[in-house]
Amino acid sequence: MVVKLNPQNSKFYFKTGLNLSNQKLFGGDNAYARVNQHSVALAGGYLLKDDLYAEVGLSNTKLNGKNIGSTYLIADEITKLGYVELAKRMKTDIGTVDTNVNAGKSFYEFKDNEKSYGICARLLPKY
Repeated sequence: MVVKLNPQNSKFYFKTGLNLSNQKLFGGDNAYARVNQHSVALAGGYLLKDDLYAEVGLSNTKLNGKNIGSTYLIADEITKLGYVELAKRMKTDIGTVDTNVNAGKSFYEFKDNEKSYGICARLLPKY
């Protein structure tokens, strides 16, 4: 669930998000367990001009691990993520095109941190 806040219809906006995942995972010896993961995110953005946005965000994710039979152990872990993003929305005759470029860094509890980069474009057709 993501909520976007822009109470005064200004160029600034804020987003907050919550996520809960409850998965049933199976081990090799026909054992299973439910594994929970939940996260919270906060982002802020600014309309630079003509549907060009800059956004900065942070998230915190906690994984509640378990033993799954005698085969697997999923350890508890907390992961933090920070990102920056530029997004552009363009209206065309066939629909709206959303594009973005982003860069981020994940901070893991038990392994090396990772950097990520992305480019995305999607078409939202009129029909």
